[in-house]
Amino acid sequence: MGMYEGSAAELPGNVLNALPNVDDLKLFFADYDLPPEMLKQIKNVCAEHFSELQLLGRSLDVHRLQPANWVIDVKHVFASSFFARVGGAKGKYQICMSLGVPLVALSVAEELCTLESNQQSSSLDSRYANRENSVNNWFVGLHSLSKVSPGSVQLALDVAVLLYCHEVAHAIFGHCDYIPSNDNERRALEHDADFNAGAMFALWVQVLPSSTRKSSSSKMIFKRLARSGYLLSVILKEVSSSSKKYHLPTSRLEAFLSGGVFAMAKSKRAPSFSSDLMADKYWHDFYHDQVKEIREAVSRSSLREHYEFEKDLSADRAAVFKCTAVVRDRLKDGPLTLHRLNISR
Repeated sequence: MGMYEGSAAELPGNVLNALPNVDDLKLFFADYDLPPEMLKQIKNVCAEHFSELQLLGRSLDVHRLQPANWVIDVKHVFASSFFARVGGAKGKYQICMSLGVPLVALSVAEELCTLESNQQSSSLDSRYANRENSVNNWFVGLHSLSKVSPGSVQLALDVAVLLYCHEVAHAIFGHCDYIPSNDNERRALEHDADFNAGAMFALWVQVLPSSTRKSSSSKMIFKRLARSGYLLSVILKEVSSSSKKYHLPTSRLEAFLSGGVFAMAKSKRAPSFSSDLMADKYWHDFYHDQVKEIREAVSRSSLREHYEFEKDLSADRAAVFKCTAVVRDRLKDGPLTLHRLNISR
């Protein structure tokens, strides 16, 4: 079975066998009319993205996959949509990710970070027309990424890493080998992948190849996970034909962050508490504080409908605990045990 994230409209596309050059980008993204200087800088973002996934893939292969005779290949395709897919069975899997993933993430991050830094701006909607937004119309009004803050690039690359972790989780925790029987089970598999992606992100962000991308501070790791988890969830809500089956962005953020906390706690790098109640309050306040500004920016952005949808957050969160988490536990302790990677090896 294959697990899909985002829009499948443009895939499969031409498979990339190497890092695309400026001419490649100009050809395949001609509809976006990006200026030459912008294309050069986009190439650099793509290079960083490729480098990170290659390093993480090698680490996963050496420490987890090879001992179990498992394989997870990763391929990128030339497509502007925000899309990732993992498929295969019995220890042989392939992740396919569009080149649009880091670029859409960067376009959205640029809009939101601009709004975060300009609290007086009511919105940037004047830059978009005919229901366009920063997902489908990139870098409107910009002629150079030099105007984009380093924080926007960092956030976009984090979103791409987190999506990669999410696809890896689908493979190694048995999701690709299991056929869900209803939407509750599909949501449960996504919830499980979110949790485990958060755990992987918290560990892997410490070993990224660029010194400017590594984090050793637990607080910074959790902050990056919270912001990228929220932004990834907003983008997936926007682009996926199955978006109604997804939980709301804040609910998914909680799953990502829970996985990160779990991983860091195992290495004694997360705060400890005398009761679950105290822990729940601490982490609720923490993630609310970390995403407060970006959530507020979404409310003024071209994607603001996804902020408005969160008026139903209480009901959605209740559905997570009463249904999704229960089904996830049943699957995790039942049929998925037959298919997942034995990570103790």
